[in-house]
Amino acid sequence: MKGAQAENLAKQILQSKNYQILGTNLSYSFGEVDILAQDDKTLVIVEVKFKSSPLFGRAEEMITKAKKHKLINLAQFLAKQYHMENVRIDVVAINNEDYTHYVNAVEEYGRD
Repeated sequence: MKGAQAENLAKQILQSKNYQILGTNLSYSFGEVDILAQDDKTLVIVEVKFKSSPLFGRAEEMITKAKKHKLINLAQFLAKQYHMENVRIDVVAINNEDYTHYVNAVEEYGRD
């Protein structure tokens, strides 16, 4: 599985949970959104991480403090752009063929 295949799998996972996909691979000057979706009345920034081998850790471990900070900045920006009060950050971690969807994975969104 390659990166694009992992993102397609993540989209399928989200769509199976009735998320509406609004966009993919959206680039901004301060970061990129892998998948932008809507879950009911909530705007969801989805970070997709993929690891093909467990030798060097799991995909979840790739979400660093710096990455969280970028995702929080993106969430704040997109909340204003889409005029939505409810925004959250999810992570779809794919390890080989197994996946985990972490809802509200970056919980410090909105905190100082």
